[in-house]
Amino acid sequence: MNSEIVKGKDANKKTFHINPSVMQLISISIFLVMMIVFFASMTDKFFTFGNIVNIIRQITIITLLAFGMTFVILLGGIDLSVGSIVAASGVVAAVVNLSTGSLALTLVAAILSGTIIGMVNGTIITKLKIPDIIATLSMMSIIRGTVMVYTKATPLYGFADNYLSLGQGYIGPVPIPVMITLIIFILCIGVLKLTKFGCHVLAVGGNREVARLSGINVDGIRIAVYAISGTTAAISGILLAARTAAAVPIAGEGYEMDAITAVVLGGTHLFGGRGSVAGTFLGMLVIGFLSNGLILLGVDPFVITILKGFILLVAIAISVRRS
Repeated sequence: MNSEIVKGKDANKKTFHINPSVMQLISISIFLVMMIVFFASMTDKFFTFGNIVNIIRQITIITLLAFGMTFVILLGGIDLSVGSIVAASGVVAAVVNLSTGSLALTLVAAILSGTIIGMVNGTIITKLKIPDIIATLSMMSIIRGTVMVYTKATPLYGFADNYLSLGQGYIGPVPIPVMITLIIFILCIGVLKLTKFGCHVLAVGGNREVARLSGINVDGIRIAVYAISGTTAAISGILLAARTAAAVPIAGEGYEMDAITAVVLGGTHLFGGRGSVAGTFLGMLVIGFLSNGLILLGVDPFVITILKGFILLVAIAISVRRS
C-alpha cells in the first residue's frame, strides 16, 4: 500500500528540461559578459562606444560568412570555399564598378557570382557524390587560382564613391556594414525559424534518409543551402572591397576558420540538425571581443591565432561529446 502511494507521488512530479540550444545560448551569453567585464577592468580603452562600434564593424565581414556557414553546418556539411568567394566577388564588384560606375550592376553581378559558385558547390556534392569537405576544398583552390590569374595578383582600386560608402559610410552613428549585417541576421532567423525551407534544412541535417522518405527534396535543399553560403560570402566580399577601397586577390584567406569557429562555438551541432543563427552571432561576438581585448593588452597577434585554434578544437570536442 505504502509503495503504491510513493509511486503515485513520483508519477505526479513534473520534470523540467531546458532545451540544449537555449542552454548553449545562455552559457555563451554569460561567458561574453564575463569577458567584457574582465577586459573593461584591465584597460580603459576597451569598454568605450568607439571601440565597441569598431569591434562590431570589424567582425561584420566574417559574421556574414558565419551566417551562411550556419545553414551549411546545420545540414551536417562544411564549406571551405567561402574565403575564396570573398575574393572573387570583390574582384567581380571591382571590374563591374570600374567599367560601368553603376552601383546596382555592381551589387547584382557580385552577389550573383557568389550565388552561382555556391550552387556549383552544391551540385558537385549532390550529383557527383563528392564529400563536402573535398568538393569545397577543391573549389577553394580553383576560385583563388582563377582570381590570381585574372588580376595577375594585383589589387584593383578606384571605385565610385557610392560603392565606397557601403563599406565606409554611416547611418547616424552606426556603420552601414553593421546595418547590412543586422538586416541579414534578421532575414536568416526568419528563414530558419518561420519558413518551410528552414524546417526542411533542420530535417535534412537531423536525418537525411528520413527526410528523403518524408518527401523532402534533399538534393534541392542542399544545393539551395550552399547557394545561401555563396551569397553571404559574396556580400562579405562586396563590403570588404568597399571598406578597404581595393579588391585584393588574397582577400578572405583564413576567414573560413573564424566562421566555422563562431558557428560551432554558438552551439550549432557539427553533424547537423540543431543550432541557431543567434548562437552564431554570439559566437562571433566572443571571437571579436576576445581578439580586440587581447590586442589592447599587448598580446602578440600570432598568439591570438593559436588561441583561436584551441577555441575551435574545444568547441568541436564539446559538439562531438554532446552528440
